[in-house]
Amino acid sequence: MSENEQLSATYELLHADAASPVMISLPHSGTWIPADMRKHLLPTAVLANTDWFLPALYDFLPQTGFTTLINRVNRYVADPNRAVTLDLDHDYRSATIYQRNTFNP
Repeated sequence: MSENEQLSATYELLHADAASPVMISLPHSGTWIPADMRKHLLPTAVLANTDWFLPALYDFLPQTGFTTLINRVNRYVADPNRAVTLDLDHDYRSATIYQRNTFNP
């Protein structure tokens, strides 16, 4: 996705009507980062922290009966695997929206 491209949907939900009670989430495959945020990031860090091929690797899941949720937003924008609450007394990596990083505690 290009730097200036707008995101049409923050996620893709496949086989939402599946009978299985199991839902598979691919939370870190998103590549979209707003341009004003991207300009402050190291491209190598963004590349290294994206699960690039998981949607292709697991594209069989909907056909086997599982609902699959694919996140389209990069984890640097919002990390869907983190708690919604922000606790500044704990590790920054436990927050949904990172307020600081490893090098600037």
